[in-house]
Order: sequence, then structure tokens, then C-alpha cells
Amino acid sequence: MAYLKYQSTKEMNRIETENAITKFWQRNYYEHIIRDEKDLQNKTDYIESNPMLWNEDEDNPRNYSSS
Repeated sequence: MAYLKYQSTKEMNRIETENAITKFWQRNYYEHIIRDEKDLQNKTDYIESNPMLWNEDEDNPRNYSSS
């Protein structure tokens, strides 16, 4: 995972744009083993609904305060 983060960040930093987002990855993540159908459905629901919450997410770089 660290190598994927390193390579993708390196590639994104190579691209020069005016409104570039400089933070691409959250600091931490966790792994979870899907144990049954209910667990799979819960994770699927979360993944499908999560993008709708991005504008309010504290990890969205656009929400960082400049102070």
C-alpha cells in the first residue's frame, strides 16, 4: 500500500495545475475481512453512499481551514 501511495502521489505532483490538491491520501486506513453476506452488504452500501458525503468530510482538502 505504501508503494501505491508513493507512486500515485509522485505522479500527481508531476502534473502541474492551478488548483491542484496536494494531499491525496488519508494518514491512516484499516483493513477488514468480509465475513458474511450482511457484512458485504454493509460495506457495499457504505462505498456507494460515501461519495455523496465528500463535500462535508473533514478529510476533504477543500475543507481545511487556512489558519
